[in-house]
Amino acid sequence: MKNRLYELGFALYWLLFAVLAVFAAQSPGFVRHPELAPYPLRGLFIMWVILAALVAAFYFILRPALGGGSSARLSAGLALSVAMVTASFFTMVTDMPGLYYVPHYFSLVTFLVLGVVSAVRVGRRLRRKASGAP
Repeated sequence: MKNRLYELGFALYWLLFAVLAVFAAQSPGFVRHPELAPYPLRGLFIMWVILAALVAAFYFILRPALGGGSSARLSAGLALSVAMVTASFFTMVTDMPGLYYVPHYFSLVTFLVLGVVSAVRVGRRLRRKASGAP
């Protein structure tokens, strides 16, 4: 049951950004007549595939069924999200079509979520050590 909830969480995470991509695709970027720009349906499908690949990568890194310590998996996921945020900052330019910004938003939100989870885990571990519990 717990594994199903975990899978559902990742599916909902993909769905959140898939819906964001639908709305972002409405912005054609800086063009002379934005009302004449066609809706980028092919680009939207490609973005959905990219988002699915990114979510799958984080699923396989963070899934609890893998052997090894969860701290190592969380650190690997955090390192990947830092690399994605860094890459998105160096490659992002202004006035592009809205779909170009979705991977940046994905990397930023993922970094923030994993950063909060890491901070909570470190706080719990420090509080447990301070109280003398094993």
